Amino acid sequence: MPLLHMDHIIRSYYDTSYITQERRETMFKINFEVRDSELDAQNIVNNSNYLVYLEHTRNKFLYSIGLDFLEMSKNNQNLLLVKLEIEFKKSLKPRNKFYVTCNITSQTGVRFFLNQEIRLIESDSLIARAINTIVCIDGDTKRLYTPEKIKLAVLGHSA
Repeated sequence: MPLLHMDHIIRSYYDTSYITQERRETMFKINFEVRDSELDAQNIVNNSNYLVYLEHTRNKFLYSIGLDFLEMSKNNQNLLLVKLEIEFKKSLKPRNKFYVTCNITSQTGVRFFLNQEIRLIESDSLIARAINTIVCIDGDTKRLYTPEKIKLAVLGHSA
C-alpha cells in the first residue's frame, strides 16, 4: 500500500466539495460585514481579522450545541484550540458582506474537529477554509476527555 503524502492528506482535509448549497444553507453560520478598521494598507482585510471571525463563529456554534466555554471554565473544564489551519482563497474587501460557517466533522480519541468556511453572501464565493482541532481538559485531574455533547454532535453529523 503506498504511503499518503502530507499534501494529499491536507487536500482531503480541506475538501468540502461534498457540501451542497442546500447543506451549506442549513449549517450553523453567522453573517458579517467588513468594517473599515479591519483593512490594512492594501485596502483588504488584515489576516488577523479572519481569526476573529472564525473564533466568534466557533464559540457561537459550540454554545448552540450546549457547550458554554465560559461556564465550563468556571467548573475547571477547559476547551482548548490546539491547532488551526487556514487556507486563504481570496481577500475580503471594504464593505464585503460575508458569512462564516461552522460544523463538527469528526472525533479522534480526545480531539474533535470543526470545519469552517468564509464565503461572500452575494456570490457564495469561497474566501477561506479552516480546520480547528480542539480538546477538552479537566482542570482538576489534568486529563483530556471528550464532552458528551461533542460525541452526540459527531453522531448527528455522520447520520
